[in-house]
Amino acid sequence: IQMYLIAMPKLELGDMATRANRLHSWKTAVLQALIPCGIHLANWWSWCLEQATIAYKRYLAAPIREREAILPTQPMPTAWVQIDSWLRPKFLEAVPVDIKNWVTQRAQKGKIDETHILVFWVFKLFAPGSADERVTLLHSVHNPSVCSNPRSAQLELIRWKENIRRVCELKL
Repeated sequence: IQMYLIAMPKLELGDMATRANRLHSWKTAVLQALIPCGIHLANWWSWCLEQATIAYKRYLAAPIREREAILPTQPMPTAWVQIDSWLRPKFLEAVPVDIKNWVTQRAQKGKIDETHILVFWVFKLFAPGSADERVTLLHSVHNPSVCSNPRSAQLELIRWKENIRRVCELKL
């Protein structure tokens, strides 16, 4: 791991309008960074994403007063506990400071969360599928940027197609 994965790709908060897209790109970048380390790490990451996604979908569907009680319910499989302990510090270095502060507060209370729970908290922070993302997506699809330069027009077309894909994914 030390030889192939020096650090995980960084994830920055940035503008609320682009957070969901950055989160999607980051998840793929992390998977690509883990592949040279072996299939076990890629499978661990896929499992963490799957569990966080399941919990996040429940979170979005739940009434607001019940949302704070929702967390991933599956425990980390024992086969991946050691991998999780190796990669958790690298994961914490890659995510925004808000997640690190949350982990520190939970650790002071004696609760050590596994990575799939931390990924869920990243989802909550970046809010894919939230009302903010939906409004931003619909606005960018209905009003794409006007470009006179062919290169920038091509980039805007690619962005617009990605936004259309996301709109379909969200069933808007």
